[in-house]
Amino acid sequence: MNRQKKQIAHALHVIMLATIHQTALHGLFTIHFYEFAPNMLMNFIEEEGGPLIWPSITESAQNAFDATCRKLYGLLNQQKHRS
Repeated sequence: MNRQKKQIAHALHVIMLATIHQTALHGLFTIHFYEFAPNMLMNFIEEEGGPLIWPSITESAQNAFDATCRKLYGLLNQQKHRS
């Protein structure tokens, strides 16, 4: 898979994560969204991946989704330690 396709896949996984938890994210799309969004996401992802989507997606799709969540978790933790 080339770099552009991987980036698109990661973007779709982040959208999937937001869609799954849309009720939790509802109301955060205000001027303070960027302040609260990382903390909100950390409630749904962990070092080993994201929430289980089963049975809606295949195992390989779940693995790809978990890979995106692990990368996002690492990124958010780096930013958290910098502040």
